[in-house]
Amino acid sequence: MRESQTIREIGISIDRFCDSEAETRALIQGAEKMASALTEARDKTLFAYFMSNAWANLYNLRVVNTGKAWAWEQPELQQQICLLRTALISSGFNDLDRIPRCQIYTNLGNALNTVGRVGEALEHWDRAIMLIPKFGMALGNRALGLETYARGQYDPGHAWILWLNAVDAYEAALASDVYFDSPGKDQIAQCRARAAAIAPTDAVRQSYAPDGHSLGRSQVERAYRAWALQHRLFLHPLNELGPISLAARDVLSQPSFVAPVNEPPMLVGFFNQLKQEYVSARWLVYSGISAEHPHFSDRDVLLQDTLDYPAYCLGVEQIKAGYRLAYSLFDKVAFFINRYWQLGCPERKISFRAIWFHHQQPDMGLHQTFVDAQNLLLRGLYWIAKDLFVPSMRDTTEPAARDLAAIRNHLEHKYLKVTDAPYEFGCSVGPFGKDTLAHVISRNDLEEKTFKILKLARAALIHLVLAMHTEELRRNHSGDGFVPMVLPTVPQRFKRRR
Repeated sequence: MRESQTIREIGISIDRFCDSEAETRALIQGAEKMASALTEARDKTLFAYFMSNAWANLYNLRVVNTGKAWAWEQPELQQQICLLRTALISSGFNDLDRIPRCQIYTNLGNALNTVGRVGEALEHWDRAIMLIPKFGMALGNRALGLETYARGQYDPGHAWILWLNAVDAYEAALASDVYFDSPGKDQIAQCRARAAAIAPTDAVRQSYAPDGHSLGRSQVERAYRAWALQHRLFLHPLNELGPISLAARDVLSQPSFVAPVNEPPMLVGFFNQLKQEYVSARWLVYSGISAEHPHFSDRDVLLQDTLDYPAYCLGVEQIKAGYRLAYSLFDKVAFFINRYWQLGCPERKISFRAIWFHHQQPDMGLHQTFVDAQNLLLRGLYWIAKDLFVPSMRDTTEPAARDLAAIRNHLEHKYLKVTDAPYEFGCSVGPFGKDTLAHVISRNDLEEKTFKILKLARAALIHLVLAMHTEELRRNHSGDGFVPMVLPTVPQRFKRRR
C-alpha cells in the first residue's frame, strides 16, 4: 500500500523548506487544514510523522542555531513529541514499512533524550533496533544516550557499566553493514573515540556479568521478576539495558546529600515511602494481570449482570489499585521537590504539574530556581510532568493524557466500569444503551494505560534521584563543615508485622 499523493507532497515540501522558518510555519498551517480530509489510517499516521519533522525543523532553526538549547520550555519539541506519539499509537502504524516505523521510534527517542528523558529514549531506540538491527541512527543515538545516562549516575559501578555499553553501542553503529538514512556516521565515530578514551572498558568487561543472577526462590517470584525486567519496571538504572538479571533488584536510592546537622533523615524516609509505594503498585498490577483463576475472596459475592460484559474480580481491583497508587506518586514527588529545592510553596497547593512555576502559576513563568539550572535529569523530570493533564494546563506531550487523568478521577471519586467485552462488540454500549454514569474502559485498555502510568512513575523516581545528584555536585559542599550520617539498610526480617 502506498501513501496518497497529498501525503507524499507534504513530506517532500517539509524536506524542501527545512531551512526556512517562514515557509515551514506556512506549510504547517496549510497542512493542518488538510488533516480532517484524510481517511486512510496509514495516511493519518504518515501525516503525524511528517508534521513532527516540520516541528523538528523549526526547533533546529529557532533553538540549535541560536544557542537556546538549555531553555526548559521548547514548544517545537513539545509538538514534535506529541505528534510522534500520535503516529506511534495510531491504527495505521503497523501498516507502514519498517523504515518509517524505525524513523518514528528513533525520532521520538531523540526528542525525549534532548529534553532529558534519557531512560525512556533508550527504550524507543531499542524498539527501532528490534525492527531493523542495522538501523544506524537508532544505534548511534542509543550509544549517545547510554553515554549521557552514564554521566548522570551517582553510583560509579552503574556508571562504568553504562559507559561500557555505550562504547559497544558506538562500535555496533560503526559496523560496515549498518544502514544510515541520514548523515551522522562521522559524528558517531568522534563520539566513540571520546567515550573509549574515558571508559576503562577492558577492566569493566572483566567483572561485568549481566546475566545468571538469581530471580528468586520460588517459581512465582521468578515469574514476577522476569515480567518486571522485561517491561523495564525495576528501580535500577541498568534495567534500561534490557531484561538482564543483574538489574532485577530495586537498588535505586538517594545519592549523598547535605542536610542541616540537627535535621532528622526526613528526605530519606520520604523517599523510602515513595519507593515502597511504587514497588507495591507494581506487584498489584502484576497480580491482577497474571491471575488465571477467580480468587476465593470473589466467591459468593452476589453481583447483578448488567449485560454489558462487566469485569468484577479481585484481579481487576488489583490493577485499579496499582493505577491509583502509581498515579498518586506524582504529586508526592512534587512535595519532595518543594522540600529539597526549598521552593517555599504552600503544601496544600503542591502539584507535580505546577510545582515548577512561580507560585505554581504557569503564566508567571518558571521558578527562578529552575530558570538557569543546567541539570538535564531535572529538566527531564519537568518534561515528565508534561505528560500529565490538568484542566488549568491543557498543553501536554501525551495524546492519552486527558484519558489517563479521567481514569484516575473516576477511580478516586466516581465510577470506572471495566468490561471484558469481545472486541467486535466494543465496550461502551450495552443492550440498555450507553452508561452515562460510568467511565467505561475495556480490561485490555486499562492494563495498557496502567503500564503507561507505572513506567512514568518509575521514570519520575529515577529522575528525582539523579537530579539530586547533579544538584549536590553543583552546590559543592566541600568547604562546609559537616558530619557524615551512615544509615543501615532495613533488614528483610523487619519487613513484616513485628
